[in-house]
Amino acid sequence: MQTLKDGSFAAKSLANRKPAQPVLNSLSEVNSNVILRFLHIRGYIDDKHELTTWGKALEAALLTLEPSGNAQDLAILAVELLRLGLFTGNSVTGAAIPTSDKEYQHKINTNLVSKIACLGRFKHKASGYSGPLDRQLLSFAWMVSATRSTLRSLIEGILVGMLLDGDVNRDRNDWSEIALGLPFLTDNGASMGVVTKTYLDTIKDEQADGNEELKKQIKEQEGKFHFFEKAKSGSLTKSLHLAFNLFDTVSRGYLARCHNLTDTNRCTLPPKPEVPRTRRCLGRPPSGLRLGDSCSWTMSKPKSLLCCPR
Repeated sequence: MQTLKDGSFAAKSLANRKPAQPVLNSLSEVNSNVILRFLHIRGYIDDKHELTTWGKALEAALLTLEPSGNAQDLAILAVELLRLGLFTGNSVTGAAIPTSDKEYQHKINTNLVSKIACLGRFKHKASGYSGPLDRQLLSFAWMVSATRSTLRSLIEGILVGMLLDGDVNRDRNDWSEIALGLPFLTDNGASMGVVTKTYLDTIKDEQADGNEELKKQIKEQEGKFHFFEKAKSGSLTKSLHLAFNLFDTVSRGYLARCHNLTDTNRCTLPPKPEVPRTRRCLGRPPSGLRLGDSCSWTMSKPKSLLCCPR
């Protein structure tokens, strides 16, 4: 995504005419071209191979998400779910939380953070998951899985089209490496979302400011939950850190999308944020998003995107 911001590189990536023979031979050439065509089909880059508004949102998400083996997959999947309007504080069925509910803010914040956490994987020991379950998050994980499998089918369709069109050298023996190198291969399930929601529900009445204080509090309470002790890393802190980093990723992508809209749909940041520090999106949300008519990013614990009902 960074290289496409260079106008000279974008111009060189355009093909003026079809080559007389297959020009894509190496594994990296094949996979990178599949992803480039995927970005074009899904509207992240335009016909000139320049970033669109959604492309800039994806770029912001990639820059925010901490590097890992599947960071690219998670960032694209997160933005795709944003485009589908699935990241809301409502229940999975779409029913809004009544504003008269005494725990209204906690519920919508926890619902949103937990849904986004479903993108990650809770690294559990081989003994199997033995923690609590949540029907809402299990249903949401199915939606994530359906989106991922659809995107994977599109990726594979692009590869098949390139092979049939003669763009790729078919005399090769690295078919497995090509398939494994393409994104959206595996599901993550709902365990990370369930763990995140369970923990946020547990500490909702407690106060902790700052990352270090929150991490200390988490470590002190890990022993109270037997299923947290079975985390593969041996620490709940790392799992929740991933969950909150995923939330940062979605928030930055959404804000980047807001900043690149036309003036009639632009989300603006206040010049002097109130305490706790907030970035507030005002006005009508962009078409296709359901993060609410008024959303604010808070830096206090737990990190949350406060969303008003539509």
